[in-house]
Amino acid sequence: MRIVILSHYSTFQFKDLLVLKQNQNEHPYPWVRNLAEGLALINDNDVFVITVRSTLQKTQSIKVNGVNYLFVKSSSWFLRFLTLGLIEIFKLNNMINKIKPDLVHSLDLDFYGFCATISKFKHLITIHGIPKVFWRFSKQTIGARIKKKIVYFILENTEYFIIISPYVYNFLKTNKKTNYIYEFIENPISMNYFSYSMNLVEKKRQLIWIGTIQERKGVTELIQVIASIPTITINMIFSYVDNEYFLLIRKLIEEYKLSNRINLLGYKNEVEIINLLDESYLLVLTSKEETAPMVISESFARGVPVVSFDIGGINYMIDNCETGFTVEYGNILEFSNRVNELLSDEELYTITSIKCKEKAKNSYHPKKVAEKTSLFYNHIIKEEYET
Repeated sequence: MRIVILSHYSTFQFKDLLVLKQNQNEHPYPWVRNLAEGLALINDNDVFVITVRSTLQKTQSIKVNGVNYLFVKSSSWFLRFLTLGLIEIFKLNNMINKIKPDLVHSLDLDFYGFCATISKFKHLITIHGIPKVFWRFSKQTIGARIKKKIVYFILENTEYFIIISPYVYNFLKTNKKTNYIYEFIENPISMNYFSYSMNLVEKKRQLIWIGTIQERKGVTELIQVIASIPTITINMIFSYVDNEYFLLIRKLIEEYKLSNRINLLGYKNEVEIINLLDESYLLVLTSKEETAPMVISESFARGVPVVSFDIGGINYMIDNCETGFTVEYGNILEFSNRVNELLSDEELYTITSIKCKEKAKNSYHPKKVAEKTSLFYNHIIKEEYET
């Protein structure tokens, strides 16, 4: 089975194998590599990942862990603007036609979803979340209205979908009334999160937070939580910063006198994150909007329970009182109480930690996710589903 996966993907992951104009630390899009490599392990699967990047000096292809990665050099921003991305669309479709896949799978409801939809091959779209232009308070600029039209076109002309959370299903059924088939398949996490050392790391009385320094991640609320629990410290790992918002966060840390308890670590690689998770008691999330954050799946795999505000698709991931706690958004006191409950009750913590590992193994292991996805591929190719 020949599969083409269309998605955003980072050149940074393969910076030593590619000829780049600039070495840019982009978002890693880990679910792309986890899925592709999981699919490549299944017999008779030939997997191609195609992405368009501006950091390339030329279009390049590499093969890593059985996956063919095709990095397409994009035009200048000005030329993309003038041509509405038609040059990139032509390049991608030309590549797809040469590969002659059994199925084209887009992992996005955007440019890549559009390319999959207009290809002459059977296609599938994964909906990872509600597009920003559909958010309640999103500004409806001309650009936003165009993006909405593209999403509607993709939905109208696509029959098969994967949704990563039941939370996303509400968006699908609202915007595509009939004639679709979907499967609920979670995002896979890296196999490394399931590799357990025989040398147990001693847990420290500390929390961990992983995300981006943006308003929608609710970092100001996180600061309030830390201020309300005087006996703990927290490591904050982040790959992207909204500079203006970051200044506000630094100011709050100073006001609450928390500089000795909040460690702003910035970017960390996968191995470093795993080590920091193993040292931590809990992952805490105070976001205002989330669909299915992979940091929860990764924490579960390391046996680290999660306390989070109950927003978006969070309650589909955290089994309340089983793998952690969900708390009404904005309730800082209740959030702090739940953190303290897990920190102070060793028996509860041990049981919760075991359940976290079990859930991760059953739901997020790349082999299991790849098997579910490959089975769906086969049904689509053989047309064994009825709409």
